[in-house]
Amino acid sequence: MKIKLFGDIWCTEKNYNLSDNISAADLIIANLETPLTLKQTKIEKAGAHLCGTKEQLLQIKSCFSENTGLFFSIANNHIGDYTPAGIDDTETALCEAGIMFSGCSVNNNIEPFHISYENNTSIDVFSICEKQYGISSFDKKGTNYFSPELYKKINESKRKGNFVIISIHAGAEMNPFPSPYLQELYRSYIDAGADVIHAHHSHVPQGWEEYNHGLIFYGLGNFMVDPERWKETTHTLRSIGVELNIEQNKIISYEIIPCSISEKESSVVIEKEPFNDQYFNDINGVISDKMKLEALWQEFSLKAFDEFYAGGFGYCEIFPPSRKFLKRLEDCIHLLFNDYQYVIKRLIPCFKLKENRLYHFFDCVSHAYAIETALGLKCGDIKDIRTVESKKLMDKYYQSL
Repeated sequence: MKIKLFGDIWCTEKNYNLSDNISAADLIIANLETPLTLKQTKIEKAGAHLCGTKEQLLQIKSCFSENTGLFFSIANNHIGDYTPAGIDDTETALCEAGIMFSGCSVNNNIEPFHISYENNTSIDVFSICEKQYGISSFDKKGTNYFSPELYKKINESKRKGNFVIISIHAGAEMNPFPSPYLQELYRSYIDAGADVIHAHHSHVPQGWEEYNHGLIFYGLGNFMVDPERWKETTHTLRSIGVELNIEQNKIISYEIIPCSISEKESSVVIEKEPFNDQYFNDINGVISDKMKLEALWQEFSLKAFDEFYAGGFGYCEIFPPSRKFLKRLEDCIHLLFNDYQYVIKRLIPCFKLKENRLYHFFDCVSHAYAIETALGLKCGDIKDIRTVESKKLMDKYYQSL
């Protein structure tokens, strides 16, 4: 049988069209990143809130071949943007559309979604996320996240003879090179019995490797997204899919499907494109070399710390530099006439945003690991192994968070 893996799907007001060599398979697995709800209550977070509708979901479903089974992971950092009630609405919409899904629970109850076929193929899909906003807790429905319990579950699935796929939303956004930590984690899932790691969240393709008996796809990039949102960044409108050929619950072969995302005549078109040898040779060449990967992670961590993380450790200024001169003058006039409430009302949301951002920095492993690496290098406790080659590669591909 044929299984195709793709990256992130966002429900938008624009229509999507998929080329025929992308839309058909026995089973297609992707990450649905937009909650489907009419709820207006948003959770407090630092970052965007995404939302879609059931009608948009049905338009997305119509892009795939009629006999293709669809499975969407909903374990990600946006599915809980509109509270647990929004997650319930999303699950209802997926059920009504006839789309399989998993990834949310109460008390991080990670269970595989089991799919059986008449040809004796049986698949268990685990959907998990790095700790992000909207995660599951003991009294609240949310996204399933990394847990040592997963190793036990993988082992149980494998003992039953099932083909095991880990669909995981994790990593540093906009960075084509995965972190050494995630490489170690993903490899440990393969060692525990998983056959395929299907990772997403980076928004740019991150490459892949054959490891032990399995395959690790570190980040498939965007898949069905609005090009308008990503047109200012490089490699975000390029994606990869994967076609797996499975027999008797084993991988017989696989093919990489490079995809391009573009807008044509008011529709978003996703089609197969020629293979970019240079990009993937650069990325996969780093993935296969532990020291190169560590050096590239150090390069990324220092850049990200100086450009993004460091600013999050100080409360916002009374007069932020981004405010235009006339706005700052307006603040001064209010203070001159003792109208302190005006400034206080503006500052309180800034303080709250600061707390949300810091929470995210420390709760999300990828953010915390980048900060830890940068600070360790700056204080000298971590050995700096960057090279001229690693600097050139990071300069070539780095873009700000």
